[in-house]
This record gives sequence, C-alpha cells and structure tokens, in this order.
Amino acid sequence: MQKKGYWGEITGLGLLLLFVTLLYVPGLSGIFMFDDEQNITNQPAIQIDSLSYDNLAQAAFSSDAGILKRPVSMLSFAVNAYLTGINPYPFKAVNLLIHILNGILVYWVTKLLLKIHRTVHGSALSSDLPIAFAITAAWMLHPINLSTVLYVVQRMTGLSVLFSLLGIVWYLLGRSRQIEGRPGMVPILFAFLLAWPLAILSKENGALLPALLLVLEGTILRLRGLEGRRQKYIVVLFLSTVGVPFLVGSLYLGTHPEVILNGYGIRPFTLGERLLTEARVLWMYLGLIASPSVSRLGLYHDDIPISHGLLDPVTTLWAVFGIVGLFVAGIMSRRRFPWISFGIFFFLVGHVMESTFISLEIAHEHRNYLPSYGILAAVFFSLLQPIPKIEIYRLQKAVAVVLILGFALVTGLRANLWGNPAEYLLTDVQYHPKSPRANYEAGRFLLASCMKSTGNEVRNALCGRAKSLFLKSYENDSQFIAGSLAAIRTEDVLGRSPLPEEISSLRHALATEKMSLLTPFSLIALGQCLLDNSCQLSSDFFDDLYATTLSNPTLDKRSAATLYNERAVLAIQTGDLQKTTQYIQAGVEADPDNAQIRMNLTYLLLMQGNLEAAEKEIVRLQKNWIAPSLKKRLLTYKEEVEQMRKNKTSKD
Repeated sequence: MQKKGYWGEITGLGLLLLFVTLLYVPGLSGIFMFDDEQNITNQPAIQIDSLSYDNLAQAAFSSDAGILKRPVSMLSFAVNAYLTGINPYPFKAVNLLIHILNGILVYWVTKLLLKIHRTVHGSALSSDLPIAFAITAAWMLHPINLSTVLYVVQRMTGLSVLFSLLGIVWYLLGRSRQIEGRPGMVPILFAFLLAWPLAILSKENGALLPALLLVLEGTILRLRGLEGRRQKYIVVLFLSTVGVPFLVGSLYLGTHPEVILNGYGIRPFTLGERLLTEARVLWMYLGLIASPSVSRLGLYHDDIPISHGLLDPVTTLWAVFGIVGLFVAGIMSRRRFPWISFGIFFFLVGHVMESTFISLEIAHEHRNYLPSYGILAAVFFSLLQPIPKIEIYRLQKAVAVVLILGFALVTGLRANLWGNPAEYLLTDVQYHPKSPRANYEAGRFLLASCMKSTGNEVRNALCGRAKSLFLKSYENDSQFIAGSLAAIRTEDVLGRSPLPEEISSLRHALATEKMSLLTPFSLIALGQCLLDNSCQLSSDFFDDLYATTLSNPTLDKRSAATLYNERAVLAIQTGDLQKTTQYIQAGVEADPDNAQIRMNLTYLLLMQGNLEAAEKEIVRLQKNWIAPSLKKRLLTYKEEVEQMRKNKTSKD
C-alpha cells in the first residue's frame, strides 16, 4: 500500500508540473523586456564564445546590480547565451524549469512542515498529502508569480528562491531528525554554509534565509527537540546569523546614513515617502494574492501614487495601522493558530529587504515570489482543516479547488498575453494608463514596428501612435524624460524635424528635473542613430543635449562619466581629437574609478604618442580589478607602448 501511495503521490505531482508547463508555454514566445536589455541583450560580457575561465569570470561580475553583482545569476545568463544565443524563448524556458524545480521544493518544504507540526503540536490533522498538494498547486499556479518566470532578468529572483527553498528543506530535514532523536546537524550546516551563500550570490534577497528560518522556528518548530526539549544551540545559531548581522547593520547604517540616502538622489520620492507608500503597497500585494485579476496585475506598477504623509492619501494611515494589526495578529495567533502566524510573518519578513528603506522602485510583483508562499500556505492549511462540529468539509475542499482553478485561469490568460508582445504591451497601457513605463515600452514596440514597415500609411499610423504613447509617459511623470527623447526620435524616423517647443521643453527637463538612471541611457540610445548614420539629427543637436544634461546638479558621477564618454565617441567620429581628449578627461574627473573611461584615456594618450602618461594609466589599471575583456585590451596597449619605445630607440 505504501508503494502504491508513493507512486500515486509522484503521479499527482507530475501531472501538476505538466499542467503548469502547459499553462506557461504560450508565454515563452514573448520578448525581452525592461531590465532584460541592461543585463542581457545589451550586455556583451554574457555573450561569450567559449566556456573559458576568463569568459565566465567576466560574465559573472558584469552586472551593475547589487553589492555582490549576483554572479550565479549572471553565469546562468552567460551559459544560456552560449548554448542558445540571445533568444528570449530558451531564456524563458530555463526560467520555467527553475519554477518547476521551485515547485518541487515547495512541495517538499510543505510536507516537512506538516510532519513537524503534527509531531510538535500533537494535533490531529487531516491527511498531509492533499494539503501539501493544494498549497504547492496554489503557489505554482498563482499569477502573481508569473513575472518571475516570463520576465527573463527575474531569473535572479527565481535562482535566489531556489537556493533559499533548498536551504529550508535541508534545515527542516535536520530539525525533523533532531525532533525524532537522530543526528541532524549536517543538513542544517548545508543550509547555512552552502544554500545561503548561493542564494545571496543569485540575488541579495537570499540574505533573508536565516530570518525566514527563524519564522519557522518561532511559529511551527518552537525550538523543540527530542521529547519537546528546547534546543539551546538553535538560539545561538539565530543570534549569530540574524541578531548580530541586524545589530551590526543597524549600527553601520545609523552612523553612515548616506549609504541609504544617496540612493534617493535619483528617485522621485524620499525615504519617508517610500516607507509610507510601501505600507499601502503591501496591502496591494495581499489583495493581488487573495483576488488576482488580469486588469490589476502587470509588469509595471509605477502608477501608484506616492504617500506624502499619513493623510496624503488618507489610505496611508489605514495601511500603516493595518500592518501593525497584522504584526499583532501574528503574535497573538502563534500558539493556537501557528500556521496563520507563520503565514503573516513569512510574508512580512520576505518583504523586509525590497519593501522597506532601500531606494528601489516602489512595487514589483516578483517581490512576492517567495513571500506569497506564507500567505497561500496559511490560507490553504486553514481551509483544508475540518471545522469541529460543522459538517462543511466538502464545501471547504470545493472552495480550495475553485481558488486554485481561478489562479490557473488568470495565469493562463496572462501567459497568452505575454506571448503576444503587441497585445500585451497595449493591454498593459489599457489597464495601467497612468504608468509612464507601460506607455513608454508600448511606444518602443510600435516605433520598432514602424521602422520595419515599408508602407507610408502604416508607417505613419504606427509612428503616430508610438509618439502619442511616448508623450503620455512624459505627461504622467515629468521626470520620465526618456519619453520626450523617444518622441524626438519618432519624429526623425518620419523624416520630420522636432518642433521648437518640444526641444525647449526637453532642454528644460534635462537641465532641471531630478535625473533618473534611465534618462542618460535613453540619451545615449538616441545618439546611437548618429553613429550609425540612421537619423537626420545633427551632431550639434546632440552636443547641446549632452551639455544640458551634464549641467543638471542631480546627475550622478557614474552617469556623468558615461555621458562624457559618449560625447568623446561623437567627437572622435568627426576627427576632433582635442574635444575627444577634453571629454575623456572630464569623464575621468567625474568618476576616477571608472575602468572603461580610463581605458579610453589610455588609448587617446597612445594616439598622441604620450607614452609616459599612457604607462601611468596602464599601471593604475593593473592595480585594480577589471573585467577580463578589458584586461585583454590593456595587454594590447602595454605591448603597443613597448613597441613604440623600441621604434623610438631604433630611430634615435
């Protein structure tokens, strides 16, 4: 019977995984989106031609995101690119495979939690398998998790959760053995010494693994060992992995507030405004988990109004009270309803990094990929427990099935939308008309279609619609200058000069608005058309826009250096070596540690025959870590210096 039950369990799980795969397959035909460009399509470091150490090292540390550069995720992108090329379908397919693996781990975690709950709390649960299966199905089929799969760059989230779940599995295996009186320290050590680092190196959220394990201990495991005895070493373990890091981090940030505050220089909100807004955002997430719909879900949630105070808007006050109430409810339910307590704290702790003080964008659905498990586990555990003295268990099971099928329906609809880029982008604008990014991305797609079109009527219609979307994105947010820049490009594609009032408005915005990270890169992307002779805009026009942008006091030093570098590229195209040198030197002054700028300075010095200055730059660059691709160039420059010295000696 046990063997028959085992194969039944495997078959059931296999059918679920197959169903999930079939739901997601239509979405694999979509396109790269949003940050995919920065990390994949426009990231030459991951586009490797061999799996050599240098290539893999270059790819691993090529990301600008995060303190540790997320090397595990970047390596996976590089291997993907090497095996399949820069094609969105196989990238998304790998993400789906990671989601499938995560689903298996979620099932394993849930079974272990149910087993431990039965032992520690001595409660007579209904069968573990239906509950574990229902929770896993709800999590895998929930549409709030779709963007983690079909938005390619969020493989970072998927991998971080993969290793976090693996760590939870190992930890629960170890603790389960200890509760049964068997040795269990080895898998616990695997959780902390292997899974935890890999989770962090995939994405920084992985740092929360010990805190999430502490939630498990505080609600379901209760620090129990054999015969209910408390495990004192567990307290020491969490003091060292949660308590000490929290205290050290708090002291450091308290004495170095600029580490956090500097990031708000490019955001249209302050630290206080973000914290207030996030209280409302957390309730939005809970609403999307409880009642998801295609119209409310979306890749971009930059249309959420910022909270400027507790009463602006007034819902901020209720949201803050609600979060406090959730926290209190989690504490009060800890003994009688441990799964409710677990769900609340797992969700809240899962959002500690991305939904609090760090200067990230306000909201993204993929931030719920792991936290949503807590809410779904609490809901379906409670739903599938028979209520004493009330004969409605069949109704409870029916409600659970309807909920899961509802999740699957919305996920299927969204996957089909994501597989049709034009329909998805325009639908997203329809559902989120005030989102600058949604309008901008839809405009970019239409502009690309316009540029490929040959018929004048179709071309004019596509470009006209694209321009209106670009202008709408700028109207929705005056700091979203990328929309205004894209509108200029659209006019040029149609062979028309930009209107004087549009140029005047653009120059004013570039000089005065708070500079976002997107604006400099959008300006550079616009300037690319001059380099490849695909536009009618003049070099003087671009030089004016660059100069205006560089005069903006909110422009960060890294972006300033990048802009100076682009100005130098434009100048060298016209043969103006003096201006090229001037811009490169200005870039070095703006960001002295920028290896790319210093490499270009070295090249210019060699062109001018200034060997001593070139050698100094080479020595400086050799002392610092630089990407392997830059090392190759540096070696070439070093050989050129030696050759030039030999030539000079032979002439003398």
